[in-house]
Amino acid sequence: MLFHRYLALLFASAIPSSALRAKASAFMGFNYKSSGLGNVTSVQSNSTSNNTSTNCNSNATSTPMYPYFGHTADQVIKYLNLTPAAFGGYFRQTFQDSDKVPGSERSISALTYYLIRGEDGYTKWQSFNAPEVWHYYAGAPLVLVQEKRYEVNTTENKISVLGPDLFGEPKQEPQVVIPRLWWKQARSAGNWTLVGTTGE
Repeated sequence: MLFHRYLALLFASAIPSSALRAKASAFMGFNYKSSGLGNVTSVQSNSTSNNTSTNCNSNATSTPMYPYFGHTADQVIKYLNLTPAAFGGYFRQTFQDSDKVPGSERSISALTYYLIRGEDGYTKWQSFNAPEVWHYYAGAPLVLVQEKRYEVNTTENKISVLGPDLFGEPKQEPQVVIPRLWWKQARSAGNWTLVGTTGE
């Protein structure tokens, strides 16, 4: 239940849209306005197979639930040779197809490491002209907010949690597909999260 509350607090404090904030709270089964929560320092998984706690402070140690959580974001960034991304986080493209999108210089497919530190908050909103797949690799769960924007000030929203705990509450997913032209932003639910993205 604490995991619900922590994620709801993350959504509520960092998402500018009041409609999306309400949706995030409803998704977590929690009304953040009446919570009275201050600084949440731990994330609790409700999985019956592996019920562990993960400290979200900067001095967090390893836990069997989230791979490599005993290492710092800086260690992972150095080991994988990641560089700062313009939209937030750190990345390195590991594969780029030599075939190009017709009429463009963009590769038809590419694979990228992407690390997001929890202390940095949400990444900037971004959208691509092609579908994109996000894959969980290591670290804390990742909150991924997707938004389809229409011309008449209406939106369609989806909130996903990428992570290894398939049977937790809320359910974590090892991969998420982001449709073409949907906007997205992401935030680590702990110290850091490493994902991969596949797309153009």
